[in-house]
Amino acid sequence: MAKQTRTLDLYAETYRHSIENPESFWGEEAKAIEWHQPFTRVLDDSQAPLLKWFVDGTTNICHNALDRHLETRGEQAAL
Repeated sequence: MAKQTRTLDLYAETYRHSIENPESFWGEEAKAIEWHQPFTRVLDDSQAPLLKWFVDGTTNICHNALDRHLETRGEQAAL
């Protein structure tokens, strides 16, 4: 039960961070993927309600989901 409580506490803390400071949260999360062109700004809300996330950044989702793992996990079956 203690492990489940820690997991729920971590989830609550992570969720709170994402709501209270979305730019910081998503800026950190974005480091987990590879960018062809790094973004210059996490969030541009200057024309709210139209929002721009990861301004000037370009990435390839297929590359991040599959291709970048081939060297280390290419023999594993895809799920």
